[in-house]
Amino acid sequence: GGDQDDDDDDDSLSTSSSTSDVTLNELRKLYDVVVLAYGCESDRELNLPVDVVNNNNNRTAAAAAATTTTTATTSGNPTIRGVLSARQFVNWYNGHPDFGWVTERVRDALWNRKNGASSSSSNKQSIVVVGHGNVALDCARILAKTREALDSTDLATRAIDVLRPKTNANANAARGNEQQQQQQQRVDRTISVVGRRGHVQGAFTIKELRELTKLNNHNSNSNGAELVVRRDELEMGTTETSQKELKASRPKTRIHKLLTDHAAKQQHQQEQQREHE
Repeated sequence: GGDQDDDDDDDSLSTSSSTSDVTLNELRKLYDVVVLAYGCESDRELNLPVDVVNNNNNRTAAAAAATTTTTATTSGNPTIRGVLSARQFVNWYNGHPDFGWVTERVRDALWNRKNGASSSSSNKQSIVVVGHGNVALDCARILAKTREALDSTDLATRAIDVLRPKTNANANAARGNEQQQQQQQRVDRTISVVGRRGHVQGAFTIKELRELTKLNNHNSNSNGAELVVRRDELEMGTTETSQKELKASRPKTRIHKLLTDHAAKQQHQQEQQREHE
Protein backbone atom coordinates (compact mmCIF):
# COMPACT_ATOMS: atom_id res chain seq x y z
CA GLY A 1 0.00 0.00 0.00
CA GLY A 2 1.03 3.62 -0.33
CA ASP A 3 0.65 6.78 1.73
CA GLN A 4 1.09 10.27 0.38
CA ASP A 5 1.78 13.45 2.33
CA ASP A 6 0.52 16.37 0.24
CA ASP A 7 2.53 18.90 2.27
CA ASP A 8 5.90 17.27 1.61
CA ASP A 9 4.99 15.67 -1.69
CA ASP A 10 6.52 12.37 -0.55
CA ASP A 11 5.37 8.89 -1.53
CA SER A 12 5.81 5.87 0.72
CA LEU A 13 5.45 2.36 -0.66
CA SER A 14 6.00 -0.30 2.00
CA THR A 15 6.16 -4.11 2.15
CA SER A 16 6.76 -4.31 -1.58
CA SER A 17 9.20 -6.41 -3.57
CA SER A 18 11.61 -4.74 -5.99
CA THR A 19 11.49 -7.80 -8.22
CA SER A 20 7.75 -8.51 -8.47
CA ASP A 21 5.72 -5.47 -7.33
CA VAL A 22 7.86 -2.75 -8.87
CA THR A 23 11.07 -2.99 -10.87
CA LEU A 24 14.16 -0.81 -10.85
CA ASN A 25 13.50 0.24 -14.45
CA GLU A 26 10.00 1.41 -13.51
CA LEU A 27 11.39 3.47 -10.64
CA ARG A 28 13.97 5.06 -12.93
CA LYS A 29 11.22 6.19 -15.27
CA LEU A 30 9.21 7.72 -12.42
CA TYR A 31 11.99 9.46 -10.45
CA ASP A 32 15.04 11.57 -11.22
CA VAL A 33 17.16 9.82 -8.59
CA VAL A 34 16.82 6.27 -7.22
CA VAL A 35 18.78 5.35 -4.08
CA LEU A 36 19.19 1.68 -3.20
CA ALA A 37 19.76 1.39 0.57
CA TYR A 38 20.11 -1.99 2.25
CA GLY A 39 22.13 -3.59 5.03
CA CYS A 40 24.90 -6.15 4.82
CA GLU A 41 23.46 -9.67 4.51
CA SER A 42 26.63 -11.76 4.55
CA ASP A 43 30.23 -11.78 5.76
CA ARG A 44 33.38 -11.26 3.74
CA GLU A 45 35.78 -14.09 4.44
CA LEU A 46 39.48 -13.88 5.25
CA ASN A 47 40.17 -17.61 4.94
CA LEU A 48 42.78 -17.73 7.68
CA PRO A 49 44.61 -21.04 8.23
CA VAL A 50 43.29 -23.04 11.17
CA ASP A 51 46.74 -23.32 12.78
CA VAL A 52 46.52 -19.65 13.75
CA VAL A 53 44.50 -20.95 16.71
CA ASN A 54 47.62 -22.65 18.08
CA ASN A 55 49.88 -19.64 17.63
CA ASN A 56 52.00 -19.27 20.75
CA ASN A 57 52.47 -15.56 20.27
CA ASN A 58 50.49 -13.95 23.11
CA ARG A 59 49.85 -10.81 21.06
CA THR A 60 48.13 -12.87 18.37
CA ALA A 61 46.37 -15.09 20.88
CA ALA A 62 44.79 -12.10 22.60
CA ALA A 63 43.77 -10.59 19.30
CA ALA A 64 40.75 -9.24 17.56
CA ALA A 65 37.41 -9.40 19.21
CA ALA A 66 36.14 -7.71 16.08
CA THR A 67 37.30 -7.33 12.50
CA THR A 68 35.58 -6.29 9.33
CA THR A 69 36.26 -9.69 7.79
CA THR A 70 36.10 -13.24 9.07
CA THR A 71 37.57 -16.69 8.60
CA ALA A 72 36.27 -19.47 6.40
CA THR A 73 33.26 -20.17 8.57
CA THR A 74 29.72 -21.25 8.66
CA SER A 75 27.65 -18.31 9.85
CA GLY A 76 27.50 -18.26 13.64
CA ASN A 77 30.20 -20.94 14.02
CA PRO A 78 33.68 -19.50 13.37
CA THR A 79 36.50 -21.95 12.83
CA ILE A 80 38.97 -19.70 14.67
CA ARG A 81 37.75 -18.32 17.99
CA GLY A 82 38.24 -14.60 18.52
CA VAL A 83 37.83 -13.65 14.86
CA LEU A 84 34.49 -12.13 13.92
CA SER A 85 33.04 -10.24 11.01
CA ALA A 86 31.94 -6.66 11.58
CA ARG A 87 28.38 -7.74 10.80
CA GLN A 88 28.47 -10.27 13.62
CA PHE A 89 30.15 -7.87 16.06
CA VAL A 90 27.87 -4.91 15.31
CA ASN A 91 24.70 -7.01 15.42
CA TRP A 92 25.86 -8.39 18.76
CA TYR A 93 26.52 -5.07 20.48
CA ASN A 94 23.29 -3.64 19.05
CA GLY A 95 21.32 -6.45 20.71
CA HIS A 96 20.27 -8.56 17.72
CA PRO A 97 18.68 -11.73 19.20
CA ASP A 98 20.35 -14.04 16.67
CA PHE A 99 23.86 -13.01 17.74
CA GLY A 100 23.86 -13.87 21.43
CA TRP A 101 26.47 -16.56 20.71
CA VAL A 102 29.03 -13.79 20.10
CA THR A 103 29.09 -13.01 23.84
CA GLU A 104 31.23 -16.04 24.71
CA ARG A 105 33.48 -15.51 21.69
CA VAL A 106 34.33 -11.95 22.72
CA ARG A 107 34.65 -12.83 26.42
CA ASP A 108 37.03 -15.66 25.59
CA ALA A 109 39.13 -13.48 23.27
CA LEU A 110 39.41 -10.57 25.69
CA TRP A 111 39.56 -12.07 29.16
CA ASN A 112 40.68 -15.70 29.11
CA ARG A 113 44.41 -16.21 29.34
CA LYS A 114 45.96 -17.80 26.28
CA ASN A 115 48.70 -20.43 26.06
CA GLY A 116 49.70 -20.20 29.71
CA ALA A 117 50.19 -16.44 29.60
CA SER A 118 51.34 -14.82 32.84
CA SER A 119 49.05 -12.48 34.77
CA SER A 120 51.05 -9.44 33.62
CA SER A 121 51.06 -10.34 29.92
CA SER A 122 47.38 -11.27 29.98
CA ASN A 123 46.56 -7.68 30.97
CA LYS A 124 47.63 -6.57 27.50
CA GLN A 125 45.02 -6.93 24.77
CA SER A 126 45.79 -6.51 21.09
CA ILE A 127 42.75 -6.09 18.84
CA VAL A 128 42.88 -5.73 15.07
CA VAL A 129 40.07 -4.18 13.04
CA VAL A 130 40.54 -4.85 9.32
CA GLY A 131 39.04 -2.14 7.15
CA HIS A 132 39.02 1.61 6.56
CA GLY A 133 35.29 2.31 6.42
CA ASN A 134 32.83 3.87 8.86
CA VAL A 135 31.94 0.46 10.31
CA ALA A 136 35.60 -0.27 11.04
CA LEU A 137 35.94 3.03 12.89
CA ASP A 138 32.70 2.33 14.77
CA CYS A 139 34.05 -1.03 15.95
CA ALA A 140 37.33 0.55 17.05
CA ARG A 141 35.54 3.35 18.90
CA ILE A 142 33.26 0.95 20.78
CA LEU A 143 36.23 -1.20 21.77
CA ALA A 144 38.14 1.85 23.02
CA LYS A 145 35.42 3.30 25.23
CA THR A 146 35.49 2.86 29.00
CA ARG A 147 32.66 1.34 31.02
CA GLU A 148 31.53 4.82 32.03
CA ALA A 149 31.39 5.96 28.40
CA LEU A 150 29.59 2.81 27.23
CA ASP A 151 26.96 3.08 29.97
CA SER A 152 25.76 6.36 28.48
CA THR A 153 25.10 4.72 25.09
CA ASP A 154 22.22 2.51 23.96
CA LEU A 155 24.45 -0.54 23.40
CA ALA A 156 23.11 -3.88 24.58
CA THR A 157 23.94 -4.57 28.23
CA ARG A 158 25.28 -8.01 27.27
CA ALA A 159 27.94 -6.30 25.14
CA ILE A 160 28.88 -3.62 27.67
CA ASP A 161 29.28 -6.22 30.42
CA VAL A 162 31.76 -8.17 28.28
CA LEU A 163 33.65 -5.29 26.67
CA ARG A 164 34.09 -3.44 29.98
CA PRO A 165 32.96 -5.61 32.92
CA LYS A 166 31.83 -3.92 36.13
CA THR A 167 34.50 -3.61 38.79
CA ASN A 168 32.10 -3.51 41.74
CA ALA A 169 33.50 -5.55 44.63
CA ASN A 170 30.12 -7.12 45.43
CA ALA A 171 29.70 -8.22 41.83
CA ASN A 172 33.16 -9.78 41.97
CA ALA A 173 32.32 -11.78 45.07
CA ALA A 174 29.01 -12.91 43.60
CA ARG A 175 30.77 -14.23 40.53
CA GLY A 176 33.58 -15.78 42.53
CA ASN A 177 36.07 -14.43 40.00
CA GLU A 178 37.98 -11.69 41.80
CA GLN A 179 41.27 -12.40 40.05
CA GLN A 180 39.73 -11.98 36.61
CA GLN A 181 37.99 -8.77 37.69
CA GLN A 182 41.29 -7.30 38.91
CA GLN A 183 42.82 -8.17 35.56
CA GLN A 184 40.00 -6.39 33.76
CA GLN A 185 40.49 -3.22 35.82
CA ARG A 186 44.09 -2.72 34.72
CA VAL A 187 43.90 -3.92 31.14
CA ASP A 188 46.08 -2.22 28.52
CA ARG A 189 44.11 -2.41 25.26
CA THR A 190 45.68 -1.64 21.88
CA ILE A 191 43.35 -1.42 18.88
CA SER A 192 44.89 -1.31 15.40
CA VAL A 193 42.80 -0.27 12.40
CA VAL A 194 44.36 -1.80 9.29
CA GLY A 195 43.48 -1.13 5.65
CA ARG A 196 44.78 -2.35 2.31
CA ARG A 197 45.60 1.14 1.06
CA GLY A 198 46.23 4.59 2.49
CA HIS A 199 44.01 7.03 4.34
CA VAL A 200 43.12 8.87 1.13
CA GLN A 201 41.38 5.76 -0.18
CA GLY A 202 39.58 5.18 3.12
CA ALA A 203 35.78 4.97 2.99
CA PHE A 204 35.18 6.67 6.34
CA THR A 205 33.75 10.16 6.83
CA ILE A 206 35.27 13.00 8.82
CA LYS A 207 32.46 12.73 11.38
CA GLU A 208 33.42 9.17 12.31
CA LEU A 209 37.10 10.11 12.41
CA ARG A 210 36.45 13.08 14.70
CA GLU A 211 34.74 10.74 17.17
CA LEU A 212 38.03 8.86 17.51
CA THR A 213 40.03 12.05 18.04
CA LYS A 214 37.69 12.93 20.93
CA LEU A 215 37.94 9.59 22.73
CA ASN A 216 39.98 10.99 25.58
CA ASN A 217 37.34 13.65 26.18
CA HIS A 218 34.56 11.07 26.53
CA ASN A 219 36.47 8.62 28.72
CA SER A 220 37.44 9.15 32.34
CA ASN A 221 40.89 10.60 33.05
CA SER A 222 42.05 7.42 34.76
CA ASN A 223 41.18 5.21 31.80
CA GLY A 224 41.61 7.58 28.89
CA ALA A 225 41.99 6.33 25.33
CA GLU A 226 43.83 8.16 22.62
CA LEU A 227 43.92 7.94 18.83
CA VAL A 228 47.48 7.43 17.63
CA VAL A 229 48.15 8.45 14.03
CA ARG A 230 51.43 7.28 12.53
CA ARG A 231 53.06 10.00 10.45
CA ASP A 232 55.15 7.48 8.53
CA GLU A 233 51.97 5.69 7.42
CA LEU A 234 50.42 8.99 6.32
CA GLU A 235 53.51 9.91 4.32
CA MET A 236 53.68 6.46 2.73
CA GLY A 237 50.02 6.74 1.72
CA THR A 238 50.36 10.21 0.22
CA THR A 239 51.51 9.07 -3.20
CA GLU A 240 51.30 11.05 -6.43
CA THR A 241 48.00 9.35 -7.23
CA SER A 242 46.68 10.08 -3.75
CA GLN A 243 47.58 13.75 -4.09
CA LYS A 244 45.51 13.92 -7.26
CA GLU A 245 42.60 12.33 -5.39
CA LEU A 246 42.94 14.93 -2.64
CA LYS A 247 42.81 17.81 -5.11
CA ALA A 248 39.63 16.39 -6.64
CA SER A 249 37.82 15.80 -3.33
CA ARG A 250 37.20 18.40 -0.63
CA PRO A 251 35.95 15.81 1.93
CA LYS A 252 39.13 13.75 1.50
CA THR A 253 41.23 16.92 1.83
CA ARG A 254 39.55 17.70 5.15
CA ILE A 255 40.17 14.16 6.40
CA HIS A 256 43.82 14.38 5.32
CA LYS A 257 44.23 17.67 7.20
CA LEU A 258 42.59 16.30 10.35
CA LEU A 259 44.90 13.28 10.36
CA THR A 260 48.08 15.23 9.64
CA ASP A 261 47.21 17.89 12.24
CA HIS A 262 46.51 15.19 14.82
CA ALA A 263 49.82 13.46 14.07
CA ALA A 264 51.71 16.77 14.32
CA LYS A 265 50.02 17.54 17.65
CA GLN A 266 51.04 14.14 19.00
CA GLN A 267 54.64 14.65 17.91
CA HIS A 268 54.73 18.07 19.60
CA GLN A 269 53.39 16.59 22.85
CA GLN A 270 55.97 13.81 22.75
CA GLU A 271 58.79 16.31 22.23
CA GLN A 272 57.57 18.40 25.16
CA GLN A 273 57.40 15.31 27.34
CA ARG A 274 60.98 14.36 26.46
CA GLU A 275 62.16 17.88 27.36
CA HIS A 276 60.66 17.56 30.83
CA GLU A 277 62.16 14.15 31.51
